[in-house]
Amino acid sequence: MISTSKSCTIFIRRIPISKMKNTQKISRITLKKDALVKCTLGDDWYTAQLTISMVPDEEIPDYRDVATFIEQEVNGKMKTAEDVIAAVATFIMKSYKPHFLHTAAEVANSNHPWVFVEREDTAEEYDYD
Repeated sequence: MISTSKSCTIFIRRIPISKMKNTQKISRITLKKDALVKCTLGDDWYTAQLTISMVPDEEIPDYRDVATFIEQEVNGKMKTAEDVIAAVATFIMKSYKPHFLHTAAEVANSNHPWVFVEREDTAEEYDYD
């Protein structure tokens, strides 16, 4: 559910979305969060060490809501590293609409070599439907 009221809180998949105006003119935000995930390809548990960097627009996310999304929709789920960053990027782009978003996952403890998977999204190129 997405609220269209003047409230700054909306809900996507039962995750509250809180925002605040970017009155401090913050130019870049970087978040780091780990998630324990089971790979659908290798049938092995791994830690996705996520790095999320965004150039905000007029609003800044509540970082707890991003962490909650990762904990509820990524942690403990069966996903490839590519699926993980796609899910996180989609959530952030649809919820906060930053100018630019870089999402990356480092995986160093799986049954394959160390990998670093990255994705970039821009507001101009993103399809919000």
